[in-house]
Amino acid sequence: MQIREAKKTKKDYQSIENIWNQSHPEEPIAAKELEKDDKNRPKHIKYRRFITKNNGKDAGFVVFINGESNFHPKKFYLTLAVLPDYQGQGIGKALYLHALEALKEFDAIEIISWAREDYHRKNRFLLERDFYEVERSFESRLDVADFDFDNFDLPLPTAIEIKTWQELEKSTGYQRKIYDLHCSLDLDVPGVGEYTKPSFERFVQNHFDDERMKLKGSMIALHNGEYVGMHELYDSKADDFLHTGLTGVLRNYRKKGIALAMKLRGIEYAKNGKIAVISTWNESNNIGMLTINDKLGFKRQPASIDYAKDLTK
Repeated sequence: MQIREAKKTKKDYQSIENIWNQSHPEEPIAAKELEKDDKNRPKHIKYRRFITKNNGKDAGFVVFINGESNFHPKKFYLTLAVLPDYQGQGIGKALYLHALEALKEFDAIEIISWAREDYHRKNRFLLERDFYEVERSFESRLDVADFDFDNFDLPLPTAIEIKTWQELEKSTGYQRKIYDLHCSLDLDVPGVGEYTKPSFERFVQNHFDDERMKLKGSMIALHNGEYVGMHELYDSKADDFLHTGLTGVLRNYRKKGIALAMKLRGIEYAKNGKIAVISTWNESNNIGMLTINDKLGFKRQPASIDYAKDLTK
């Protein structure tokens, strides 16, 4: 077994994609997106990746990285994966110990790792190493072809209108208004750690300069010209789904059917584009959004669990 630091080469990005997608087929990633994200990542976000080679084959990897939306210089997310045929041979343990040693350079105090509830080996691996559950969330998926709009006839409140991000492009300051709304809504999104507000420039890079964002499918709810709700849709080279980003409404406008109306517009966009599946994620305590998704017919996948480990003990 040989463990080396991963290089920013197409070969290593492809190895990481291959290892992850074989060991986590339900949650695929794309090498091209890993490469692009590395190039665009802010300099204050620290990360390192390591790959292990066994019998001449890249068989596993581990990466640790600061969170961006909940940045703390001494807290890291740790992701580990081993090819199915190589599991149970001590590779994961070796990569994990290697990462712990490398984390000392950053005086790390906490690491967070993830597993689906049906990944029994991975859950056991983390629990045996004193990780503890800190958050549980659900991915839910909608079969777009089977969706029946006739079941939903919900008029919007007076003076509320819904426009796509693309329709707002000619509006003065629309990017800044979407940014301000996004940051306000993010404060109410359940998550691990304290929210870190992105810079306006970083937000534009991730939402307007990134071809993955679907500006024709993402929605803004307006009340007399004020931006009061949003619904984001984006795609990925890793699959043929549409993925849901932030969906939310300002507090004074909730429980009026606005979020549901925006999501219906998003489903209409997907149906017109012959998209088969829309995927969304919700924290288990976000009852309001889970209820809306259940009503629309989204089917919950096995729960995803975030585990934390205190490195100061």
